[in-house]
Amino acid sequence: MSTCTCHKKKSAVGVLGVLGVLGVLGALALAAAVVGKAVLPDVQRYLRMRRM
Repeated sequence: MSTCTCHKKKSAVGVLGVLGVLGVLGALALAAAVVGKAVLPDVQRYLRMRRM
């Protein structure tokens, strides 16, 4: 009985760890998308100015 609960706890910690990693990756991707959207117009303007 005690080994069963211990195993459940371990698997729960593993699932939480995976979810945490996925959450961090998702947050990084979201931040990159936000920064990209904010910077993209400036980059395009800069490239256009350089071409002229």
